[in-house]
Amino acid sequence: MLNLSQIKHANTILNLLINNDSYMTVDDLQNAALISRRSVFYTLKKINVELNANNLDSISSLKGVGYYLTDETKNSINLELTKTYNKIPKYDRQVLIIWDLINHGMISNRSCMTKFNISSHTAIEDITSVTKILKKRNLNVEQRRQGKILTGSSVSSRLWILEQLNTRLSPIHKLINIDADTNATIEESLHDLETKSGNYFTENAIEILTEFISWLLPFVKDTSNNLNDVPDSYASQSKKVVCWADTLLAQFDIVNKYESLFLSQIINTIQFSQINDSDELTQQVQQIAHQMIEKFNSISGSNIESNSLELSLTTHLLSTLYRTNLQINYAHPDINDFVSSHNELFIFTKYAVTPFEKFINKKLSDDEISLITIYFGGQLQDMNRSRNWDTDVLIVCSSGIGTSTLLKNQLTNRYPNVSFSEPLSSFQFDNCPLDDVKLIVSTISLEPTKPVPLIKVSPLLTQENLKNIDQELNSSFSNTDNSNIQVETIIDIISDYVRIEDSDGLSNALNNYFKAYSVNSSKNKPAFPIQKPDIIPLQNITKLSTSINWTDAIKDAFKPLRQNGSVTNNYIEKIIDLTNTKGPFMFLGNGVFLAHAAPNDGVKKMGISILSTDKNISLTVNGYQPKEIRLIIALAPIDKEQHLENLAIIFKKIQNPKWLDTLNKSHSKEEIFNLLK
Repeated sequence: MLNLSQIKHANTILNLLINNDSYMTVDDLQNAALISRRSVFYTLKKINVELNANNLDSISSLKGVGYYLTDETKNSINLELTKTYNKIPKYDRQVLIIWDLINHGMISNRSCMTKFNISSHTAIEDITSVTKILKKRNLNVEQRRQGKILTGSSVSSRLWILEQLNTRLSPIHKLINIDADTNATIEESLHDLETKSGNYFTENAIEILTEFISWLLPFVKDTSNNLNDVPDSYASQSKKVVCWADTLLAQFDIVNKYESLFLSQIINTIQFSQINDSDELTQQVQQIAHQMIEKFNSISGSNIESNSLELSLTTHLLSTLYRTNLQINYAHPDINDFVSSHNELFIFTKYAVTPFEKFINKKLSDDEISLITIYFGGQLQDMNRSRNWDTDVLIVCSSGIGTSTLLKNQLTNRYPNVSFSEPLSSFQFDNCPLDDVKLIVSTISLEPTKPVPLIKVSPLLTQENLKNIDQELNSSFSNTDNSNIQVETIIDIISDYVRIEDSDGLSNALNNYFKAYSVNSSKNKPAFPIQKPDIIPLQNITKLSTSINWTDAIKDAFKPLRQNGSVTNNYIEKIIDLTNTKGPFMFLGNGVFLAHAAPNDGVKKMGISILSTDKNISLTVNGYQPKEIRLIIALAPIDKEQHLENLAIIFKKIQNPKWLDTLNKSHSKEEIFNLLK
């Protein structure tokens, strides 16, 4: 069976050759497919490998004339295309049923059975599942005499298409026909919008938008699909962008103000690589990004410099704002695994996004928060990494801040001991030396013309992506270690002190040990389990039953850390001074105060202590409303990894009102210690 889906440009090249009765030159194929000359040769070569493997005549060439396909091969390829729906997984079948409802108007049990080669029972199950999926989007599947039709908001149907195009593995990518002229017109128009607006898209965004608009244009050509209104959330939009949409649609003889409003909003939901910082909305979002960073620092005890993260976070939040306003759902491919493996960062980020949620008056889904978590996690990693150009792994991605920053942050989080390049565009990669590079990780298709392993991944790494990268890195690093030299050296040292009865056996045993140790190290995992200490030692817990003012309470909370040398008096005074000058910004609500300053203000070693009081402590600072404190968390942040893990556990507990109430009612520090275990 032919498998051409993994060969980029294969369908385009084959369609050109199948539908052309004459020979086609390389120039013909290059111009029609809008790809480079090198890509034409590479694609032809890969297609022929697949054709030969299926005992079909390859694409032939006649010198000086051009390339052609035999009639037998053309017929075989067309026959294969009619079988593409057979043996399709359940999820993909349901996606294709929704596609047919939106684009072809009607389906039936019989049509699904025929199309997917499934039983009547399976067809009924699929349509029932599809009905439930669509109902959540206010779309209904209704029975008519000849079959089932879709009713409801046309906008909702279109958003479903857009969400599928944002999913790389969705089967609908293969169903959208993009002819060369339309493709060129759309891309030229998008680049014109970039110049006028000052907002630039990532390469991946251009690809998705081109696909979506290519689908939308013929869909809207059918006047029965035209919008007669749009939701209120689509109404307010930059006149510049609406004018752009008017112009593009007019080129395809579509004149409808609601269609222009719809398209002008959709444009902004895709990831930007660069944004116009003079735009009023951008400036507002940048202020929100600044607040989020400060909030993240306040709860995590980190010291992220705002200006180093603000721009990339603002760029991401702008598209997030449009997605949430237009109710476009983003789905992380492995959300449960992600939250589990980044638990502390996820908890802190969920707290930090509250200014943005207040700004848009909506709660972000865990899937959206997972994206923002990656920005904070990557920034923390960059702060702890030495900056050098000794590169083990090249990252090739869309140019700009969007998906490239996302991808690099994920990789540096998972592989802190591996050196990664800055994200390169395809042009930069073509001109990049590969000395000592062990692996190339790319979100875009590359021609493997260079002698380095290449792994293609999604911008959001899936478990399968990570598994492939793990295997390649383990292989690369284990092949370049110096374990043999170590073994020989160790055997020489041992022989000076003891008699070795079995030299070969000892050598094999040591080699096996070093190999196992190397693999464990490359995965950043200890060879033996480490017993974790208590979150907070008993001696670092203070329980008060008497009244006290807030400054003395902070001093008492830090007393254990002062006594064990974790902090200096200057650090404690700095916290009091910050509170007096900047107000109660360390007050987290629910009676909890997180007392901390910068590490260079007097932190000697990492530590956490807490003070719980039976009587409210009034935090009164001039110009601010008084706050009532029942719990002070005293923080000395240095060791980021252990500090973040322990603080995340505490923070997760204090978000539980019942747990916090139990702690406030405790009678001794022993009870508090047991609550924290």
